[in-house]
Amino acid sequence: MPVNLGQNGQKSQKKWFQCRTERCRLSRVCFGMMRSRILVLGFLLAGAQAYGQDQLTLADALRLAARMNGTVRAAYANLDAVRSQMKVSQSAFLPTLTPNYNWTTSSTKYETGLQRTLGRRNLSEGQLDLTLNYKLLDSGTRQLNYNSSRNDFEASEFNALQTLRNTLFTVHVQYYETLRAQQILRVNTEQEKRSAQILDFTKKCEEVGAGPRKDILQAEADFLNDKVNRISAEIDVENAEATLKATIGFDAADDLPKLSADGELESSRGNLDLRSALKAGLTARADLRAQRKTIKSLENDIRIAKIDAGLTWSIDATVRNSFAPDNFNRSALSLNATMPLYDGHRSKEIVNIRRANLEAQLANLTQNEREIKADIEAAYKRHVQIRRVLEASKLAFEAAKQNFDVAVVGQEKGKFNLLEIQSAQVSLTTAEVNSVQALYGKSRI
Repeated sequence: MPVNLGQNGQKSQKKWFQCRTERCRLSRVCFGMMRSRILVLGFLLAGAQAYGQDQLTLADALRLAARMNGTVRAAYANLDAVRSQMKVSQSAFLPTLTPNYNWTTSSTKYETGLQRTLGRRNLSEGQLDLTLNYKLLDSGTRQLNYNSSRNDFEASEFNALQTLRNTLFTVHVQYYETLRAQQILRVNTEQEKRSAQILDFTKKCEEVGAGPRKDILQAEADFLNDKVNRISAEIDVENAEATLKATIGFDAADDLPKLSADGELESSRGNLDLRSALKAGLTARADLRAQRKTIKSLENDIRIAKIDAGLTWSIDATVRNSFAPDNFNRSALSLNATMPLYDGHRSKEIVNIRRANLEAQLANLTQNEREIKADIEAAYKRHVQIRRVLEASKLAFEAAKQNFDVAVVGQEKGKFNLLEIQSAQVSLTTAEVNSVQALYGKSRI
């Protein structure tokens, strides 16, 4: 059964609901701030934990690079500077209150009359002035300057985001480059071991008269060549690890933790067609978005230059209060207007300069869009081709492994043929190297 609260009761109930709604809103805001701080703290702790652990996953490397890479930190420091510049432009809409205090002390010595009466007078006084200035209206320059600074800030945000993305992409590539170099080193090390075994077996066959002397020289040459390949692979691993450490932000003296590829590699990341990839790339690329914001800022600069070339005006209000032995108050409302009748075509050329800068930026944006489209299309086609190469390389490796196993079995049964063993070994190594290259996206297509 409904209860009739009356007019006063309804007002009280409405006020209670409004207060409750406001408290809920403030609670949600406070909870959101606490959650953000917890996420930031968790991010920093995760990065610190990843820095000191024995195994480095790709996700750990990306987190550390976002926190430690100098280029990323510099980009966000520049963003702070542009943010402050935007606040400077915004302050033009606010009044200014300027206090000024002056304190003086003086001493005067004098002589008067025929009697040469001596005297001294000391004077000390202080004065405090408070001046309040407020620009009420102007010809639109303040708003255009603020719009330009805001566009510059948003452009800097996108540039910082693009810098972060480029750095993380570089870490992503270098991480797998290091894994690829380590896998190539493993293949070359196994190849060297197999060559050593073939060399030992060849020497034994020559001792019992089951093989010619020249087979030993051939097997020894193959072993030494494989040893050189293994040493070169070790150098590639060292270079790749040093490059990855520098990009992440490790010191040169720090050891790189062991890399882990468990769960990182995927043969497919969805069925994204080329048209969708182009559309998503042109929309999400932060560098293009930064250029578009820069173009808006240049358009505002042209408007400012046109205003400066014509009549500019402003209405200012000033209030001054002086606190001294002789107090006074002063208030004024002033209209200031100026117009350059002749300045040697300076104002006109400034407009032309900014218009040319805008046209140059538009041309750069068009060309960058073309190049990004080409890069996206090439990367998409390469991704499709590498997937096909990866499938073929797996089949080739399985066939080469079976062929080598058959050759080893024939060797154990006494049917030794150095040429067949070498051919099977070369096929196995080539297939394994191609499989590693395709797995880490470095095929020779």
